[in-house]
Amino acid sequence: QKLKVQNVLASLGALDAALQCIHAPLTRQDGQQDAGARRVFCEVYAFLAKVVERNEALQKELLKYWELLIQHVVLLDGEAVLEAMLHNNPAVIRDIGPTAIRFAFDAITVKKRHRAGWVVVLMRALKCDGNLIKDNLALALMLFRKSEEAMGMVMKTDSAWDRRIKLMTSGDLYLPCGNSQLQFHLSVIRMLALAGEGKNPAYEVFAAHYFSLRDLIHVLLRPTVDSKGVEHRVPHAVLATVKQSFIKMFHEVYVDPVVVRLEEELMREENGLWSIAAADRALLGDCPLMHALKHEIQVFADQLKRFGGTIPAAGVDTVLAVGRYICLGVLPMLQDYFDEIYPRLKGSEDHKKTAQELFDVSKELFEAPFPPEMQTLDVDGETVDGRECAFDLVNVMMKKSHIGL
Repeated sequence: QKLKVQNVLASLGALDAALQCIHAPLTRQDGQQDAGARRVFCEVYAFLAKVVERNEALQKELLKYWELLIQHVVLLDGEAVLEAMLHNNPAVIRDIGPTAIRFAFDAITVKKRHRAGWVVVLMRALKCDGNLIKDNLALALMLFRKSEEAMGMVMKTDSAWDRRIKLMTSGDLYLPCGNSQLQFHLSVIRMLALAGEGKNPAYEVFAAHYFSLRDLIHVLLRPTVDSKGVEHRVPHAVLATVKQSFIKMFHEVYVDPVVVRLEEELMREENGLWSIAAADRALLGDCPLMHALKHEIQVFADQLKRFGGTIPAAGVDTVLAVGRYICLGVLPMLQDYFDEIYPRLKGSEDHKKTAQELFDVSKELFEAPFPPEMQTLDVDGETVDGRECAFDLVNVMMKKSHIGL
């Protein structure tokens, strides 16, 4: 339906009319930017992004105006139009992918536009239809390493950790016009996670350099506890959004890696996954990650049962944020873990008991009444059916790990 609307608008000349607007001067005769022209340009770029999004023909049509577009998009914070042009279009990515990558890094590092949209432009040029574009990824990681001070919103030091918590409690995530520093930070984490998707040893080591396994488990277990041990109240939707980015990195870099050292870290006893070493309990707490994930799945399954297939209007944003974290983050990670790692793990009886409980709550989630909104979850351009994610995990746990039989 959306493609039809886009094509009708194009056939009526709306795209051509919009493109004519951006030929107009953006500055006055005195060299200052014209406020009225700026508003018009911003509206035009927002319109163009909507018109060409996921429409291959119109994306290619807009490509003809690339040189004109890049004169304005940084000044106008119009990166959304570049995202829309690149989104899942192999021809456009082939033509301008490397140029777009360099342009986005320049916007972030030189022009200081620390906006999540520019990182999303990078990711659009790195992945198409679920497949990584290896040459583009190599270029992006090389540029990342050269500019990691500007890009490296990884927040590992105590002061940076506390800053992330402050952003989580301040409402920064919902700042308008792409100005959220927390969103920028999370986008950088998701881009680093892409390094692990290619199953290239050098890229996995690159990503692990920024976050050790312990770092990631720390974020996933105690994201709201500051460096002084004080716990802060964070809205559920914000917490789920933060954890979704980090569990994605945990999944892509440490679950089923090609680097033996990283796999050994994941299988080591008392690493925080199934049990926690006494020396780490001050940092990680007493609840291992698998126990925490089991509890989160159970709470979410119980919530869906109470809703009976219809999310209350007042809670839609929170439920969808938690749903994206569980269905797009937790369940796929567990699926790969129980497919590749668990069958080779010499687990204790406690491991087996927790694994059985994880199976039980995942089965409960699969059987829960999923509302329509949970059947088309979308993040970074990927759309997934939440119930299918639960089914895939249950199926793998039975067939590969022999749990639940």
